[in-house]
Amino acid sequence: MRKFTMKGSIRLNLRIIISCFSISIYALALLVVKDYSFGGQIFPGLVCTLGLITCLFLLSREITESRTTDKEVKCDYVDIAVDDSIPARVAYARALHYLIWIIGLYGLIFLLGMKLAVVIFMATFLRVEAKSRWLIVCLFTAVVGYLVFFHFERLLSMHFPPYLLEPWLERLSIVF
Repeated sequence: MRKFTMKGSIRLNLRIIISCFSISIYALALLVVKDYSFGGQIFPGLVCTLGLITCLFLLSREITESRTTDKEVKCDYVDIAVDDSIPARVAYARALHYLIWIIGLYGLIFLLGMKLAVVIFMATFLRVEAKSRWLIVCLFTAVVGYLVFFHFERLLSMHFPPYLLEPWLERLSIVF
């Protein structure tokens, strides 16, 4: 545990701002989810509710810690700026690396649709990033592909939105 001293009354810090922003995103998502069918509400509703509860807890914790005046506060978490075992540049490079993977997945979803994008991303990520053997890549991709292609829409009672290359893929009789 690290000790640090906080001075002053309530301070508006970056963590409080991020917590408030996250709370608003989860609340907005809950408002959008209420219009879905019951099957479509289960997963996003659960995730948003848990995220909202967690963010409210973190916000209350940040507000109480920011009110502490001239006292030592024990932290049970390690912040990137405080942790000296990994240089900040390396930590930010790792975060950027995985952010690029996530943006790539969103790009694939936009271009090829959810079904095909998940299968391509899963195979690529497992082989390139995780350096998995081809047998593992094929097994996991086959299972996930089967679930996404044949059961995902039915279980959630939702249809995937159209994607950019849909007209061209339909002409090739590749309907996903």
